[in-house]
Amino acid sequence: MPRKKYKYISRHADGYQLRLEPTAFFAFGVHGGIGKALDAAIRERYIRLAESGELYALKGKIQRPMRRLKNSQTGVIGVEFSTDWRYDDWGKFRAVGMINGQGQTRSFAIRKWGKRAAFRKACNARYARMGPLQIVCQLAELPCVPCVPYELNWKPTE
Repeated sequence: MPRKKYKYISRHADGYQLRLEPTAFFAFGVHGGIGKALDAAIRERYIRLAESGELYALKGKIQRPMRRLKNSQTGVIGVEFSTDWRYDDWGKFRAVGMINGQGQTRSFAIRKWGKRAAFRKACNARYARMGPLQIVCQLAELPCVPCVPYELNWKPTE
């Protein structure tokens, strides 16, 4: 049966080696057995990664910050506009958000609902998942004013 691999930990004949600088060795005899030596190595790895702020390295992916306010195409954070030229040129509004660490989207086609209703439905879906909207443009630039609570984060540029 193959052994489970642990990131930054190597097994040797008489112990486990932690491959983070400075390296550490956890001998089976000193720690009271194979399992306890492995537990000590995992504990030390976690402590060192937490101190350096690199715990994301254990998950294998980088935790990216939330999308910046200036990148919003629609003026509402979490509501996107997209078109798919393969199917139609009308486009759709999508409510985008994270629930329990997983990305969730819900789309509303402009062809089916119309531009204002699709935008309003996307805003409602975004509000239901993540709370009050953040609007980063003037209200006049939106297709319609959302009917759910929102925060206006727009500041005029000089």
